[in-house]
Amino acid sequence: MKYRIIPSVEFKTVPWKNGKGITKELYVRYEKERSEFIFRLSIAGVTENGPFSDFSGYNRVLMMLEGNGIRLEHSDGTINEIKSYSDMAIFSGDLKTEVILKEGPIKDFNVMTLKEVCSSEVIAINGEVVFTESSGELFILCCGDYVQVESIEKKVIIEHYHLLHITEIISGSIRVKGDAIAVRIIYQ
Repeated sequence: MKYRIIPSVEFKTVPWKNGKGITKELYVRYEKERSEFIFRLSIAGVTENGPFSDFSGYNRVLMMLEGNGIRLEHSDGTINEIKSYSDMAIFSGDLKTEVILKEGPIKDFNVMTLKEVCSSEVIAINGEVVFTESSGELFILCCGDYVQVESIEKKVIIEHYHLLHITEIISGSIRVKGDAIAVRIIYQ
């Protein structure tokens, strides 16, 4: 297993495009020939109701890490209720999206992928999951006190809100134990 642990102190803080808050960028991938990112993993605190920033051209996956719930209302009439850690909203960044907080502020985890380049598979882990060899990159965000990741050749412990970036599963599979979010980026 080839990997890198990205501690939370390395996350970059950037303002929202709409000016209503800040985002911690956990990982962002750019290509030389593009000015926009091709995918981004981020964490943001949402403290008030209002519009999401416009991310036309991107697909989005949003999950709640902390808080009592949110409601997302999209311009196509779709509504997402996110009440717990394992709930997720999958929607197009082309849509105008309004967030309504249920009972106070929340902290969310967001995956954005440029539609023409890549997509994502996102899984909430509460216990144990096994990943086998496949294409793409794999990211594991620790959402509990720690997460244990094992392969045939390595055993890695990730701390709370640290990110593990796995670039290659060399042989067999990897086992993830604990509370985490796994994101696989799949290139077209």
